[in-house]
Amino acid sequence: MKKILFYSLFLSHLIPCAHAQIRLIGVNNTNNPDKIEIVTWNMFDSSSATYYQTDLNSSVFATSGFSDYTGKYHISGISAAGMGRLSFNTFTNTSSFTVGSLSSNITEFDMSTGMMYKLSIDENNTVSVIANSIITNQDSLIGTFTEPNLIGLLADAICFDANKGIIYHIGMNTNNSKDLYAIYVRDTSFTYTKTPIIGQENNNLSALQFDNVNNKIYCIRANFDGYSTYLGSDIVEINSVNGVVSLKAAIKQFPYFVASSSCFDQNTSTFMIIGVDDNFTRKMISYNTLTDSLVAGYVPPSVSELACVNTRFAQVKYGTPTSVKKINWAEAISIYPNPAIDKLHISIPPDFLVNDLQVELINGLGEIVYRNKVEQNQTAFQISELERGIYFYRIMDRSQPIIIGKLSKE
Repeated sequence: MKKILFYSLFLSHLIPCAHAQIRLIGVNNTNNPDKIEIVTWNMFDSSSATYYQTDLNSSVFATSGFSDYTGKYHISGISAAGMGRLSFNTFTNTSSFTVGSLSSNITEFDMSTGMMYKLSIDENNTVSVIANSIITNQDSLIGTFTEPNLIGLLADAICFDANKGIIYHIGMNTNNSKDLYAIYVRDTSFTYTKTPIIGQENNNLSALQFDNVNNKIYCIRANFDGYSTYLGSDIVEINSVNGVVSLKAAIKQFPYFVASSSCFDQNTSTFMIIGVDDNFTRKMISYNTLTDSLVAGYVPPSVSELACVNTRFAQVKYGTPTSVKKINWAEAISIYPNPAIDKLHISIPPDFLVNDLQVELINGLGEIVYRNKVEQNQTAFQISELERGIYFYRIMDRSQPIIIGKLSKE
């Protein structure tokens, strides 16, 4: 069963407001307790909620993420096939499941490239920064750093600057002080900086979100006194340069919020998180950072793992390809071995297996000497009858070549 965690939160001066529509996505398991559903809706339209059945029996807390580059929502969970990652395509409203492929609960997507980044920590307090290609499900280590006083990585305390390629993460130290880590994942040499967060030793900071228009970090601050008595929560901004935390909105109407259920709409600069009132009814807490106002939004009952669909924003700002060109075939397709002897293997992720794919081999005279359909995501083609030599291979999508390369046949 899906587990949902609640943390204290208050909200004041929440008012309905005319607003541009914001497209949201999350998970739900109340319509069928044995199955996880994907839910999409417009934040200001309670009639817009649409539910999509999936094969997941349960999902893993805080492992959801939305890739604006591909328009896909990802979450780890368990199905009849085993443990793995569900991917929901918001263009086709269809889902696929990859066994053994998991997302961390400290994960962020780069909306300008589609790359996923994960953080992990070992018993020696060494933090590993890992890049993962969702297409090929391949991890690559970017770099590591060791922080002796770090007591662990905090879930729901990470965001990504897609303009500069920076992971921001809050780390807590043994003396309860906090640092903002800035990890530069696109630089040739691995680098990171650590900025002390000023005056927040007694408070918890979570639900980080990055505004890629105004280059600001927003989050929720749960306030406690020196005796660990809860005093209420705020929406705050963290200055990434000096670590100063600035109050944006005191929140005093709702006593709880749903963990791992914050997001940020880049088009309207709106920070959102799911609040829960005294009757355990969920409401959308929406703070417009441009107008400095709290507005009332809609969230379907029992929804969690919130994400905002910023796909159009990413396409316009970062030149993300259209849905037809979104596939990076060079990353998606594996052709091996090379050199080949009697069999040529072609591997394509299930998400990218489309109709009318063909493989062609061309000899040195430009003649097509082999052609076959690619109808499965793992296929072995018998090429033992071909003469030894150098060939060019070509993967065709209908009449268009999508990959061209050189193959040695022994």
